[in-house]
Amino acid sequence: MVAEAGDTPSAADGVSDEPGPRPFWPWDVLESRSDLVHDRRAALDAAAGLRDLRERLQAAMASLDATAPALFASTRAAADRIQAENPSARTLDVVAFRSATDAVAARQDVSPESSGALVAYVAAATRLRASNQAELEERAGPLLDRRLAAEAFARSLGGGILLDFDWAPIVNGFGSGGSVGGAATWSTDHGGSATITLSDSVAEQWPSPLSQALVAHEVGHAVSVRCSDRFDAQSGAANEAWATAWAISRGFTGDGNGVSIYGPPPQELIDAAATCG
Repeated sequence: MVAEAGDTPSAADGVSDEPGPRPFWPWDVLESRSDLVHDRRAALDAAAGLRDLRERLQAAMASLDATAPALFASTRAAADRIQAENPSARTLDVVAFRSATDAVAARQDVSPESSGALVAYVAAATRLRASNQAELEERAGPLLDRRLAAEAFARSLGGGILLDFDWAPIVNGFGSGGSVGGAATWSTDHGGSATITLSDSVAEQWPSPLSQALVAHEVGHAVSVRCSDRFDAQSGAANEAWATAWAISRGFTGDGNGVSIYGPPPQELIDAAATCG
């Protein structure tokens, strides 16, 4: 006999809509009933387990929602510690890290946006550490500790102004024969920032009064962004007089403060500089 296409056997041929055979013997009925009771109990247990899991998940989410603001806010304290551990990081990396910290600390909920803010925070912290390490590698050598001490001294005077540092053998023609040299560029960006370049001789002689006075003079330039209305900030000579006055107002009255090059500033400028920090 030749089979028609529709007669081709398939896996479905073993499935029928016809009801299966009914139990015949009484013990068959009892066994089937026992299986049904067991299956029902298993289903009820599974449902109870799912309800318990759902309740625990809901409680966990509620707890997370309640603690999330404190968790996000705590990143600010961690950020302060991270920044303190990486003082040589460049200004742009510090600013990016602070911005990422602010974004996380402002979050109040558990959301994709909050997760994104945390990811950005971690990435910014990684860049901050890498920036600090790169700066340390640039300063590596026998003068490293004294360079870092001079930089820390400058930051302690700067009142939070963001400072970057560069070092060179000669700066503004000074740095040899026992002299020290320095230069500064400053900006109102990021609430006030500056790059201070110091001659290697500053570190070689650190912490001599000469080196400290020179550093104070350069920091005076940096902080001028906060007090530019107190002198003619467009005049180069006035800027040097201001930096000299600022160093004097902080108690640096010896060589290196600028007097030997720019002359003594007027007392009224020293008085004005004393109020700027």
